[in-house]
Amino acid sequence: MIQRHARMVEYLNRLLIACITITIMLFIPFSKAKESLPNAILGAQVPLKGSELQYFQEDPTTAGYLSTPGGQPVRGGVILIHEWDGLTERVKATADAFADVGYVALAADLYQGQTGTSRAENLALMQTTRSNPERIIQNLNAALAAISEQPGVNSQVATIGWCFGGGIALSFALGGDHHAGTAIFYGRLLDDPERLGHLKHEVYGTFAGLDRSECRSSQCVC
Repeated sequence: MIQRHARMVEYLNRLLIACITITIMLFIPFSKAKESLPNAILGAQVPLKGSELQYFQEDPTTAGYLSTPGGQPVRGGVILIHEWDGLTERVKATADAFADVGYVALAADLYQGQTGTSRAENLALMQTTRSNPERIIQNLNAALAAISEQPGVNSQVATIGWCFGGGIALSFALGGDHHAGTAIFYGRLLDDPERLGHLKHEVYGTFAGLDRSECRSSQCVC
């Protein structure tokens, strides 16, 4: 049991390094280091490397995006949970960036193939999805099952979510099937100590206090 816990902690540490590399750099003005940043962070439009995956058999309109490391050793699996505008090209490119550093990455689709292009559309999609929390858990349980079947993953799967997806990631940590870790970048979070006491794995959260966005605290809109 101790060895298993140590492996999980080591895996989560590697995942968090990847998270920091891919996400935190959004807030750091390293103009001289642009060549070393993932294309997803730079906003560069490049061909996607992964493929569509219909992982949620109960709903054929749900289509995630799977990206794999290719010939390099697999470090584990990551489920990406999108922001309030849905599974966009940028989220897919971020999945490719995780694959480039050795993770099997599955970007989940919580909006049944839909994406928003305005604040009003984003809010509508988000509110409709949040109205059925059981469906969200079923969706992500299916994503977890699908990525766990990928070669080399070996049940070492963590989630990462941004804003809307950050809050969902924490909810999934509490209500979903067993997984190894959770990384949250913004998001509306739970603050009930009794419920949080049921967490069975490490959780990493980032909330940039100086960020000039609507989502700079744990009570963000998205």
